[in-house]
Amino acid sequence: TTMGSKISITYFLLNLVLYQVNAQVIITEVMFDPTPTVNLPEAEYVELYNYSKDTLNTENWSISDLSTDKNLPAFAFPPKSYLLLLDTDDTALFSGINVIGIDKLPSLNNSGDKISIKDKNDFILDEIDYNKKWHDDTDKDEGGYSIEKRTLDHCHSKETWATSLNNDGGTPGTKNSLEAIQSEETVLLTSIQREDTIKLIFSDNLLFNTTIDNSKVIIDGKEHINYAIYANEIHIYSTNGKTVELNNFQTCDFKPINLLTKIHTTLSPVPGDIVINEILFDPDDEGIEFLELYNNSNKPFDLRDLLLVSKREDNSVKNSEKVTLQHQSFLPGEYFVLCDEEFFILQKHPHLTKRQVIEMKLPALTNDFGYFELMYNGIALDSIKYTPEYHTNFYDLTKGISLERINSKTDGTKKESWSSSSSYYYATPGKRNSQQYLKGNTEFKIKLREKSFSPNGDGYRDKLSFDLTAPSGTAISIRIYDESGQPINSLAEYAFLGYENNFVWDGLDANASLVAPGFYIIAVNFYQENSREKLLKKAIAVEY
Repeated sequence: TTMGSKISITYFLLNLVLYQVNAQVIITEVMFDPTPTVNLPEAEYVELYNYSKDTLNTENWSISDLSTDKNLPAFAFPPKSYLLLLDTDDTALFSGINVIGIDKLPSLNNSGDKISIKDKNDFILDEIDYNKKWHDDTDKDEGGYSIEKRTLDHCHSKETWATSLNNDGGTPGTKNSLEAIQSEETVLLTSIQREDTIKLIFSDNLLFNTTIDNSKVIIDGKEHINYAIYANEIHIYSTNGKTVELNNFQTCDFKPINLLTKIHTTLSPVPGDIVINEILFDPDDEGIEFLELYNNSNKPFDLRDLLLVSKREDNSVKNSEKVTLQHQSFLPGEYFVLCDEEFFILQKHPHLTKRQVIEMKLPALTNDFGYFELMYNGIALDSIKYTPEYHTNFYDLTKGISLERINSKTDGTKKESWSSSSSYYYATPGKRNSQQYLKGNTEFKIKLREKSFSPNGDGYRDKLSFDLTAPSGTAISIRIYDESGQPINSLAEYAFLGYENNFVWDGLDANASLVAPGFYIIAVNFYQENSREKLLKKAIAVEY
């Protein structure tokens, strides 16, 4: 520490090398066997990512393997960008990306090698010790495909790397094909007791050797030293416990972890405990297909043991996929969203948290017909079917609109159990359905919050607010009439209702002019698909 400039640099001892905490460069992709090529140049390369906020000068940095050490030339490495290191002879093969040519790049052995990136002071910025088994796709491990880092952190293992999903064989100089979203906060995904082990699973990978920094595990108020870290998991070897506390742990990108959480002992579900609660099978251009699961019980479960089965109309199995390969606690009343691309659904629906989304190989949700079952140890927990006819007739177009289960306790294979979403985003992944059946919600009602208002702009009672109640599957039209019975404005035309329906009149007529003081009528027509129609009216006063 230099007192005058108040600069502090800390080091952790990892694998017997000095590793700089503020090193903000990560090895994110390696092409060690480019032959036979898929659709990329036949060249070995190492990709780096600068996740700092600064432009870094690479002068006198070095790249090395177990036998060769080569210096890098000066290059202004922009923040939040990628840089490709490759042999000088191969630089002309890549265009439109940041590249540094190195005279005789250290050979990247196909069987495995240790690659180190060091700064000008010989401190390690990042280092990996890869082998061929880091490929998770045996159909692609004979050449032409790179291995990519799943997350932007310094934890490197078989669990944090995999074969590129890009059809070209890799993503040199650009975002990785399988890069996960990095959350601002590290999220605890689950805390469960499995036999003699308590497992804590996080959204980010953890530093392996944090015990040198006074990390502590405390179970029910007592320190516990028998634990291990595996990528994004902490395994605590204990047969029981109600609470676990973590102190002074860190993620691979040096975010602190200090928490106190309950430990959940998961149980085995029975039919009806877990249901498929929402489906989006025909997304718009900005959306993505998804299924939503709901814990319809008062018991916690582990989603790792759950199987999603896609079936044909004749009840034969089309395919099946495990919902998740890792332990994931599913608490009473919780929702989880299953999809192919976590990134897109989190962008489309910002209310979702990272914990609520499970990225999996989702069976195709075809637009004409779908039939799915949730299985647990050979037992069917829930079955659902859908067709486009399950949508309400009140929508002319249903692209981008999800189907919501009206009642989680009814038969999911029947049309009457489903309705189109009426929410703002036309879907409600991860929260209560807009068409969810509410006990007692079988009547048509208008509830005025005030019987009069004064739209004079003084900030007091300037708008009239009212609520509508109706059974699921109801559309409405709202019109405002003056004392003579003449229509002066329309607030809604065939709008599809949800379980919460609040409307506001600002005192304007159809020409956007303030109405005169006096009495007015709010008239609401309620429509249902069985042609049942009901008209309700309420009188209100406009005062100035």
